Amino acid sequence: MNDERLDKLSRDLSDGIERIHARMSKFETAMDKAEVTRKKANTFAVSSANGYIPSTEEEKAFSTFVRQGDGRMDAYEKKTLVLSNDPQAGYLAPDGFIAEIMLKLQEYSPVRKVAGIRQTDATAVQVPKQTGVVDAGWTSEIGTRIADANLSFGLETITTHEMYCLVKVGRQMLEDSRVNLDQFIQGEAARKLANIEGLSFLTGNTTGQPEGLLVNANIGSSNSGNGTNLTADGMIDLVYSLPQEYRRNGAFLMARSTIQEVRKLKSANSLEYIWQPSFAAGQPETLLGYPIFECCDMPAVANAAFPVLFGDFKRGYLIVDRIQLEVSRLIERWAELAMIGYHARKRVGGQVVLAEAIRKLLIAT
Repeated sequence: MNDERLDKLSRDLSDGIERIHARMSKFETAMDKAEVTRKKANTFAVSSANGYIPSTEEEKAFSTFVRQGDGRMDAYEKKTLVLSNDPQAGYLAPDGFIAEIMLKLQEYSPVRKVAGIRQTDATAVQVPKQTGVVDAGWTSEIGTRIADANLSFGLETITTHEMYCLVKVGRQMLEDSRVNLDQFIQGEAARKLANIEGLSFLTGNTTGQPEGLLVNANIGSSNSGNGTNLTADGMIDLVYSLPQEYRRNGAFLMARSTIQEVRKLKSANSLEYIWQPSFAAGQPETLLGYPIFECCDMPAVANAAFPVLFGDFKRGYLIVDRIQLEVSRLIERWAELAMIGYHARKRVGGQVVLAEAIRKLLIAT
């Protein structure tokens, strides 16, 4: 009787375990279906007429945040984008989004193409700078060696400053699944940030913004030889006012109107233009053998103006990025207008670190 009871208990236990496994399998299948449905819903919400579908978890999470807010994001999605434990902090844009923003900034601000760039997690960056030289000279075997100076260093401190832009989007656009909203916000934010950043790299006064190349008093200048116009001799003097070490990686920065005038400059015999067009794809045109970068924020040619910069900008000017891009979603501020705002902010610094590597052209006799 005991053996029969044990056999029955064993059979009942086996049957119970099989039923539990079957229920767990059904539950896992249901969970998988729910996850697929959720992902499909998110993908549909951000799809567009040109077939735009986020390819990474970060892009999907950011698209959900842009359209529906963090209330529709699960814990994993928030973790992929969260900047800090502060509930009021914004969300970091995914890598693809940041790369696109930086590309547009380079289009608007060529200073980024030629300057040195460094990423930091500190409020400011200190750059060592040589301030003294080593003594050297000739002497006899027992002659006197005089040491008037010695090798010494100082520090250039580059502080990061905050800039922002605000993009407002109507709720109807958010509800329209055929609109690539991510691309729209990219374009608007890029244009606004590029304009103020590019201008500050040239004319920034260091008060809450980077130091501008044209503002730094330690950058030397060469005269054009004419009080109202550019001259070929003045451009040549500008180039050779720099030591050969800096000329090796030299480049020009000037506005479109200045480039137009430079293209008309001719050699002494008035037969050949000094401009050298580029025939290689992707390579900039050159002037006196050095590349020219068009910069819309440079001044035009005028009396006492500085319309041309030339030098090794990578050694002479340093850009420091603290936060590349952070986006916050503002729901209530324009609720009566049926609009949602997106506040984008960056922290960036810029400063001349080696003034002798750069020269500017002064329109003067």
